Amino acid sequence: MTRQSGTKLLFHSGRIRTLDPSVPAAQAMVIDGGRITWTGMNRDILGVSVDEYRMINLSGMTVLPSFGDAHVHFAFFAQSLSNLDLDGCTSYREVLQRVKKYVAKLPKGAWIVGKGWSKDRWSDGRTPHKKDLDRIAPDNPALILSKDEHLLWTNSLGLKKAGIDAATPDPAGGKIDRDVNGEATGILIENAASLIHRVAGKPSKRDTFRMIDEAISHCHRAGVTSLGNFDDIDNFGLLQDYHNRKGLKLRIRQYIPVRFLDEMLALKLRSGFGGACLSIAGTKIFADGALGSQTALMFEPYRKNKNNYGMETTSDKEMKRLVRAAASNGIACAVHAIGDRANHQVLNAFESISRRHRKLRHRIEHVQIIRTDDLRRLAGLDIIASVQPSHCSSDIDLMKKHWGNRAKNAYPFRNLIDSGAHVAFGSDAPIEKLDPFIGIQSAVTRRSFDGTMSHQLGQRLSRVEAVAGFSSGVAYALGDENLFGTITPGKSADIVILEQDPFDVKPDRLKDIEVLATFFEGRCVYGKEFIYNR
Repeated sequence: MTRQSGTKLLFHSGRIRTLDPSVPAAQAMVIDGGRITWTGMNRDILGVSVDEYRMINLSGMTVLPSFGDAHVHFAFFAQSLSNLDLDGCTSYREVLQRVKKYVAKLPKGAWIVGKGWSKDRWSDGRTPHKKDLDRIAPDNPALILSKDEHLLWTNSLGLKKAGIDAATPDPAGGKIDRDVNGEATGILIENAASLIHRVAGKPSKRDTFRMIDEAISHCHRAGVTSLGNFDDIDNFGLLQDYHNRKGLKLRIRQYIPVRFLDEMLALKLRSGFGGACLSIAGTKIFADGALGSQTALMFEPYRKNKNNYGMETTSDKEMKRLVRAAASNGIACAVHAIGDRANHQVLNAFESISRRHRKLRHRIEHVQIIRTDDLRRLAGLDIIASVQPSHCSSDIDLMKKHWGNRAKNAYPFRNLIDSGAHVAFGSDAPIEKLDPFIGIQSAVTRRSFDGTMSHQLGQRLSRVEAVAGFSSGVAYALGDENLFGTITPGKSADIVILEQDPFDVKPDRLKDIEVLATFFEGRCVYGKEFIYNR
């Protein structure tokens, strides 16, 4: 071991899983100046001067590269930590009770902001309606998103503030749900939700900064230090303000909504522009909706609604135009596509650009159901599959309910990796919990979290593959594979320390693993007391 001058951290007596195929395991490593400078075995550090290194005895604990999350709505996630949460409600009655309790704490006129409702999970099978919110919250406008965030539920006051009445036309790529008399029911589908979003009250900058503080702490507790972010443009501005004032202590790569593509082109912005902690990764485009809302665009209709093929939120022609315009100007595209037809059309768009322009880190977000021929095309076109394994565990019953036998092509993790495609894992927080071990367990087991249901067990991944999806896979998707994702000398010292080894615990206990400490760029950002009291 070559000695270097200056105070450095030397970790020893650990189980260091590097995820670097050339040197997969070590017992010791050195962090110096925010970088990993050496890895090796305990025998290599015999005789090292204690004065030269700060020695940290890992006592057999496991070290991994810290995690990334390829798909997060960070500011929405930050806000969700203090908003109304309806996830887990098993009936519409329970939903209304939870809303009523939340409203009791709000001042008159304040917006009810929440998320998480899913009528497919309710025993009474009722559909949300504005009249029920009017009864329990007549003086507070509502903005309550479904679990997949593709439906918005509001009340009469919310509709009034948005100027929605019987004469309001459906926006492109969206729909205002109406009753037989043409009156809005309070459910806004896909792009129609923007009519409420644009008038809803926003928290103050001070409150937003407090929420971001809490969200960053949550990421560090989960061992996450890098994100692919899909916030709207206003929230991206808030992140810039926060970083300028306080410093992020988190690596965020931002995807700008495609409605601002012309501005990006005029300013000659390119993927990669920005700093070490906050930069532009590309642009985000929507091709369709979601499974839970039955708006994912399909080749064949949904099982119980033979007239419903889902919703095309961006036309095939327009998708090709947008992808070509972005890619030819150095901007990577991340395209939301869930249904099999949506994935097919997005691949057509990527296929239409030159091979040179395909070298950007283009991605399809979700890839929840895809035909076999298109799966091969995805790999051949070198498009990244940005998937969320926890959605598989959450949606097992919905896949079978809405897609029937076609569900065999849903969440094809094994096939994606075997095809040679680059795969990156994420959570889609706040839709699912921002916790990589939940996603890792889903990828390894392909079972519902209560263990009662499973889906296509032949598509399970090994633990190495699942952990890599949240580390080196994310690094590649964000264009940062030379910066993080493995414990390799020269890379940023982004690591997590675990009491349990995820390669040893029972598969159904992976989600219970806790992070003891997280390092970001060589600094201990979580678990400092644990580390330095050793």
